[in-house]
Amino acid sequence: MAGVDVLIVVEDPGAANFIVELPVALERAGISCRVLAYGHARKFLCDREVGFNEPSQGDGPGKIIDSFLPRLLLVGTSQNSDSPALMLVEEARRRGISTAGFVDMAVDASLRFSGRSGNPLMYAPEHLIVPDKVTQEAFQNLGFPAERIVVCGHPAYDRVRKRAHELATQDIAALRARLLGLNPAPRPVWLFAAEHVDGCEYRRMHRGPGYTLNGRGSSDRRTNIVLEEVLDVAALMSPRPFVILRLHPKNTREEFSAYLSEVDFLSIGGDPMDLVWVSDLVIGLSSMLIMEAVHMGRPTLSVVPREEEKFWAPSVVQGLTPGVSTRAALRERIMKPGLSAEYGIPGNTVMDAVQSLSDAIEALLLRPRVSSEPSPLKIQIGRASCP
Repeated sequence: MAGVDVLIVVEDPGAANFIVELPVALERAGISCRVLAYGHARKFLCDREVGFNEPSQGDGPGKIIDSFLPRLLLVGTSQNSDSPALMLVEEARRRGISTAGFVDMAVDASLRFSGRSGNPLMYAPEHLIVPDKVTQEAFQNLGFPAERIVVCGHPAYDRVRKRAHELATQDIAALRARLLGLNPAPRPVWLFAAEHVDGCEYRRMHRGPGYTLNGRGSSDRRTNIVLEEVLDVAALMSPRPFVILRLHPKNTREEFSAYLSEVDFLSIGGDPMDLVWVSDLVIGLSSMLIMEAVHMGRPTLSVVPREEEKFWAPSVVQGLTPGVSTRAALRERIMKPGLSAEYGIPGNTVMDAVQSLSDAIEALLLRPRVSSEPSPLKIQIGRASCP
């Protein structure tokens, strides 16, 4: 039975966002591929009309490998300690199939391939494909060989810059009226990017020691606490901002039912980039949506409940987004004129990341396989694996 050149495996929206255009680019290069999607990645890909295969219930890694017989297994993981992608890497390693992983950001590098082992490289593939130098350095610090990490940029950044260029030709008042049902002017438009807090993320995404933001005391959920602080600031302003609440692909409407009377527009599913464009300010915690907004040239602000969490946001780490972690700093920053004047679109971004990613995969298919035995635990950075 003939197999495919590349099997791409995703389970998380962040990973799925990385490969939206990749199947078409690979086919154009004469490289056959299939996408295997689990969990929340399925709806994300459906919303963007990306074709994928869904494993049958009970399909183990051996059966999946037998179904596709890939020359290269390409996996994207998140913080899930029990990710099926990790077991597929182990099965491919056992069979001598080449493996590569792609990572959308540096945050939680130590959790991406650790499983429940405590070794951040236990299930690491032979090669890594990363969007930037910051992510490259994060894995090098864990002991992953530098010569096996390729920096390709992030395809989503190309996508949002292209969309911003298209939207720049349109009248923003008319665009707001079409998207929101009205033009809120002279009220400023704020988009708040919510985040997922449950699953294996539960413990660190809830109130803990060192919190310097407390919200209203009605919720211990990290994203709710920050949303409450933002809504309270909005209520003090005149005119009061028009607030768009953008849910994470893993969120549900019911999670935020207590706040819907204070929110002017609820965004669920689909592509949020047009809403980002019509917003005067994009506010979030450490969501990738903040970085995408930066690449669209929109003002951004990261609000986190304790100082150390500023470094969970890639755009804050790269000096592209201001970050605050106290109520006083939030109010001072959010009411400051010209919030975006000190920040801008990064100038050293890899252009045409999809092509770079396709080229890297083509090169991996031509390269002799290297040993992918798990590396010894060297430097443990970041937070512990989810329980």
